[in-house]
Amino acid sequence: RDDEIAHGAAAKALGALDVPTPARKAMQAMAKVMTTTAYYL
Repeated sequence: RDDEIAHGAAAKALGALDVPTPARKAMQAMAKVMTTTAYYL
């Protein structure tokens, strides 16, 4: 968890932008699809 926070801080320091909400929601939905699919494989 600490590593993720440090990575995020470093990315923002280099000019990274936050992911727009629709893109974030789409990624969450795709993660759920992949998790569910992997369960049945």
